Amino acid sequence: MSSFATQLILGLAGDWPEAARPNAGCLVAHSPDLMGVVGGKLAGALGVPKALADAGWATEDLEAWRGALSPAPAPATPADKIISIAGRYDGVTPFGDAVTLLDAWGVPAANRFAWRHGHMTLPSRLGIDRRPLTAYLEKLAS
Repeated sequence: MSSFATQLILGLAGDWPEAARPNAGCLVAHSPDLMGVVGGKLAGALGVPKALADAGWATEDLEAWRGALSPAPAPATPADKIISIAGRYDGVTPFGDAVTLLDAWGVPAANRFAWRHGHMTLPSRLGIDRRPLTAYLEKLAS
């Protein structure tokens, strides 16, 4: 959920005082579609759809929140200051959804790291390949 919150902040911070706006952002295993995540593999395995239904939440009820829970159409933080790390085999936050957001936001290809990992194994790669973290630190410093 941290990348979800980061997406919202990167998109909404444009109206914040300049000193409060993020200088850069790093999204790891992210998806702009919270509704898709709720209906995804991990949520299904954890029983989230059933729990929501048991609590009286219908799909239409959840859809009413999509606008408030979706990232802005464009980032307030410059797109060239956003780093993305996504797993090509991610069944929790689907890779295609991450690409859709990055394309819409104009995040440069050089800032996109797409690895052959699933959701849970993706962060472990950072111990081997430090390029995304190095790139993020450079964005913060510039």
